[in-house]
Amino acid sequence: MNTTSRMSRAFQTSLKAGLVGILVLVFLIPVGMIREVRSERESYRESALEDVSSKAGGRTLLITPYLAVPARYDVRETNAKGEDVVRTRKVVYIVFPRTLELACDTRVELRRRGIYEVPVHQTEAVMDLEFDLRSWETGIPGVRIGWTEAQLHFPYEDPRSLRGSPALAAPDGSRAVLRSSPAPLELAARSVSIPVRLQPGADGSARYTARLELALSGAEALDFLALGDTNTLKLSCDWASPSFSGYRLPAGRELGETGFRAEWFVDEPSRVLPRVLAAPDFRPESVAGAAFGVDFLQPTDVYQQVHRALRYAVLFLFIPFAALFLFEVLARRRLHVVQYILVGLANCLFYLLLLALAEHLPFLAAYLVSAAAVCGVTTFYVGAFLPDRRQSLLAFGILALQYGYLFCALSSEDYALLIGSVGLFGVVALTMAATRNVDWFGGKGDGGDGAPYPEGEPQELPDLPGPEESGPRIPPGPDAVD
Repeated sequence: MNTTSRMSRAFQTSLKAGLVGILVLVFLIPVGMIREVRSERESYRESALEDVSSKAGGRTLLITPYLAVPARYDVRETNAKGEDVVRTRKVVYIVFPRTLELACDTRVELRRRGIYEVPVHQTEAVMDLEFDLRSWETGIPGVRIGWTEAQLHFPYEDPRSLRGSPALAAPDGSRAVLRSSPAPLELAARSVSIPVRLQPGADGSARYTARLELALSGAEALDFLALGDTNTLKLSCDWASPSFSGYRLPAGRELGETGFRAEWFVDEPSRVLPRVLAAPDFRPESVAGAAFGVDFLQPTDVYQQVHRALRYAVLFLFIPFAALFLFEVLARRRLHVVQYILVGLANCLFYLLLLALAEHLPFLAAYLVSAAAVCGVTTFYVGAFLPDRRQSLLAFGILALQYGYLFCALSSEDYALLIGSVGLFGVVALTMAATRNVDWFGGKGDGGDGAPYPEGEPQELPDLPGPEESGPRIPPGPDAVD
């Protein structure tokens, strides 16, 4: 092979390598379009979730009931005429329970909106409350506590979360329904209450006990805000894939294929509010982030999985292009740019197929079908122009390996960075190993006979054409030196 042909082949190889790199960048455009489709489908899903959730009561927050006890005290003031007068002021004290025992029985069902499913729950809850009516230090001299005017309040956020009015169950079996009333405390947007006549004993050791029966509904989650001195919360549910979240995790839990049981304990040192406080002294930020509970998690978020898969799109365009380029260099089989484009399109369509199928099938099945389709059609296509069937099988193995690697990265979120780094290093190492003997200048050794140049001996330049070969000789001028 002469110098001109070697230089031409080297130029073509370099040009093809640059074109392959440009194609990888160009294919980021359809990958970006698939990202937009994923975001659009996810927004449709969020709209369906929000619509169904809002009508079912939304994320249910079960807040501790409390006693609202009015108190009066006298204040001596000077009126506009300069006269001393005594005026009566009123303040409402909030008393949280000394003990709270809550038992919840929850049933979850999936409601459909189009192709989307929303977990909606119905909960039957029983609250056993015990309040300590011993006198407390108000810091106001001569204060008079209106025990007989007290009210038991149950705060809640959304009226659609109540499937009926909460009821106060008496020991004799009778039930009194709580009615809507202004909330003395900004724990929630709404409140229902019932008057209770409290009669603390003369020794200050009286207790008031109450049992509330609630029927609730909601979607996506059931949370609790425990504000008693000692709180015990028990939840049994038929949902098999809970996600415990919030301020604290359950102290005990039992998970099974047909549901779960969970139990929380919150004692006095963990209390976020004092047992008794004046209503004007309450600040909503004092209970921010104190709720805990369970999310009725969907087992697979397909849009998050597809989003994570798209992060590897550049690498998954580079690998098949690099494989084709190496086949072209090592097997000396020229490929057209259209063949690269078609292989790249097939690998881009994998993500679109995965997104479309995962909305209707389990994610694993959607992934296997999409990967098998792309690997099959790509192997069928490249087998038509690769000279050896073993090379076609090698191409199939490369594609199957890359999609198997991607699934491992998606399945192991905690080790995704490690798996991605090792995989990328492996691709580079294998490429280096496969091309270690390739002379990118177009030949082996000196470009013709395959023998390497002697060590330390410089390459000889080719002979220049002599005068006889390059045309008639021009006589030297008068000042020329022979």
